[in-house]
Amino acid sequence: TYGLLDPELNTKPRTRYVTTEELQAAFTKARPEVQELLYAALLTGLRQADLLALRVSDLRPDGIYLVESKTGRARIISWSPELHRLVEGAVERSREAAERLGHPIPATVFAGRSGLPWTLWAVQSVMRRLNVDWHFHDLRAKAATDADHHVLGRHSTLGTYLRGERTKPTI
Repeated sequence: TYGLLDPELNTKPRTRYVTTEELQAAFTKARPEVQELLYAALLTGLRQADLLALRVSDLRPDGIYLVESKTGRARIISWSPELHRLVEGAVERSREAAERLGHPIPATVFAGRSGLPWTLWAVQSVMRRLNVDWHFHDLRAKAATDADHHVLGRHSTLGTYLRGERTKPTI
């Protein structure tokens, strides 16, 4: 019947953990703009849609401000030196590519080699061409598992991450 879930369509959540070696192998094959995207996913733990939607206007002195697309929760991802360097480099590379090719300067933080913003389809295409046996989404699990105080999924501190507590976003 319309509106009811088909039990055969229910799937188990993915439990794929991307090893550091697998990620390094993908990095060696990837172009710089793809490396930026993969590394940003690892450092932030953001969902793919949220990462692609990040705008330059979301960058603040204390970190990256965003409203999560799935939950609607506002949060700030604090800057780490690595994340700050990565984002600054991505914005600069995107601007240079857009100017070189005569495209408008992208409002998004991450853009492809043409200087145009990434699309979900383009990321999926790149992942297929990298020929890896993991999905972009699996980097979110790796980020949470490899938590290093600034990569904590939706948790605000390492302690709440380890206890599995939900916390209010920091704004």
